[in-house]
Amino acid sequence: PQVKIGRFVVDYLLRQDQTVIECDGEYWHRSAQAKARDQYKNRSLMEKGYQVFRFTEPEIRQSPSDCVDRVLMQVRK
Repeated sequence: PQVKIGRFVVDYLLRQDQTVIECDGEYWHRSAQAKARDQYKNRSLMEKGYQVFRFTEPEIRQSPSDCVDRVLMQVRK
């Protein structure tokens, strides 16, 4: 479920690990303006101590297990 962190809404939050997972659909995240907004959001969240993972729609469709593995490898460190 989406969660609000300050002024941002994130797609998923692993609270215990302060890890944010964003799933970027092609329609909403392909424009230059959307990419700049996403970068700003990433920086702001990282400044607050969150680790941010961003996965594109093609990445998720091609191999959801690879996306999960990337997160787990970092969280388990």
